[in-house]
Amino acid sequence: MTTSAKTIVDIGVANAARVGDRPFLLWLDNGKVESRSLTFSELDRASRAFAVQLLDAACTQARASEEGRQPLALIMTRHGLEFAIAFFACLYAGVVAVPAYPPKKGESGDRLHALIADSQAVIAIADRTTIESVKAAAGIGMAVLSVDEVREDLASRWEHPPIDPESTAFIQYTSGSTGAPKGVVVTHGNLMSNQSAISLAMNHDERTIFAGWLPLFHDMGLVGNLLNPFYLGVRCVLMSPLSFIVNPIRWLEAISKYRATTSGGPNFAYELCLSRTTPEQRMGLDLSSWKVAFNGAEPVRASTIERFAEEFAPHGFDRKAIFPCYGMAEATLFVAGPDMDAPPTILDVNQERLAKGTVEIAEPHTRPTRAKAAGGPVGSLRLVSCGAPSDETIVRIIDPSNAQLLDSGQVGEIWISGP
Repeated sequence: MTTSAKTIVDIGVANAARVGDRPFLLWLDNGKVESRSLTFSELDRASRAFAVQLLDAACTQARASEEGRQPLALIMTRHGLEFAIAFFACLYAGVVAVPAYPPKKGESGDRLHALIADSQAVIAIADRTTIESVKAAAGIGMAVLSVDEVREDLASRWEHPPIDPESTAFIQYTSGSTGAPKGVVVTHGNLMSNQSAISLAMNHDERTIFAGWLPLFHDMGLVGNLLNPFYLGVRCVLMSPLSFIVNPIRWLEAISKYRATTSGGPNFAYELCLSRTTPEQRMGLDLSSWKVAFNGAEPVRASTIERFAEEFAPHGFDRKAIFPCYGMAEATLFVAGPDMDAPPTILDVNQERLAKGTVEIAEPHTRPTRAKAAGGPVGSLRLVSCGAPSDETIVRIIDPSNAQLLDSGQVGEIWISGP
């Protein structure tokens, strides 16, 4: 990345000039077939052109112009190149992107209507597979554009938008399925800071190669698997979440074939690889390139990472690659991660004491004879450390009843502050 870049758009322009012919995004249909790809120059040109179309559409929407603020666009495309072009075009236009999964067949429009009402989006972006359902759900009063209809001749009309680090890049909605939509406002400055933190924590550089399947409309897939390679100017090889769920071996095959160095997902992904891949499928895998196997977004299980390291060691997997991490959309993405030069720290703690709010190491003498099978001392819980926060991030453990800082070894609420 260029050190003078202040926004993600600056990164995109610099990438096109510096590494324009370098492959950026390769999409694997069914998790295996190379279907479509983009170089950094191709993405830059498509983003410029579609940005012009977005701005033309936004100018016709009175709500945005009357309020004198950045217009917002819901992105409801399928996973893949369509999403990438739509997302980066929003940034190139100075339009706030609002990633959302498209309406499912037979789904009521309640979820989409709640997102529109809360975000006040004036544009919806779809593709040929989603446009009819998006039009039906969006209703009258929203401009609906198809990212399949990019007019590349408009790219020459593009002008760098009047944005700075304080400008909003996108809004990440969380927990929309359990209540009213809650939107996290993410600025270009937030993104630039978090991309730097991720890259430093994971030792990323221009030799890094990403592979993954995470949903692009969620923070881990978007900020981790799409934006971090974009920030670094390196390659990512992606597939749909469904391709992975149906055939978990596809994920491992992609890492092996494309020599990916960084890949990961929630703990359940590693469990699927353990339970739903066969020795025959694993034959020929070479996971020796995998340097960062991040595990986050749900509780990290000690038994999972230990079994995964053991079972895939014959295929070149190094247990030092295991990277339990902690993050949240409200912090852009990454908050904390472990030391890259050591295996993750696992503690056996007294489960009864933990339930009462105190961390106490379980006594070794309570360990049963079949300790390995039991996984730890009787009455204990195995906790996996997610490491330490990045240099600019402050993490405190607080008693939420009085907002007071707790002593070491006490259980409380996690409070985070940082850029």
